[in-house]
Amino acid sequence: MAFRILRPDSLSAWENEDILKRFSIYRGILDGKQIARYLIAKSLECKFDPNNDSLEVLEKLLKKKSIEFQELLKLDF
Repeated sequence: MAFRILRPDSLSAWENEDILKRFSIYRGILDGKQIARYLIAKSLECKFDPNNDSLEVLEKLLKKKSIEFQELLKLDF
């Protein structure tokens, strides 16, 4: 990762147990063991037309896509 080259001093922050507990997901992303959640969310196609679709349609779409998102989170990338 670029941060290790540009800011080698930043590695010392990960020696703090509190930081490791609070930001374990981010450490997994930096180490390539986890995928960033925004990449999963970005991969979900949502067809919604704000000019023609109602709020109820948006709520149903949100519920459906939330389930898909949670299922994708469980997969081992």
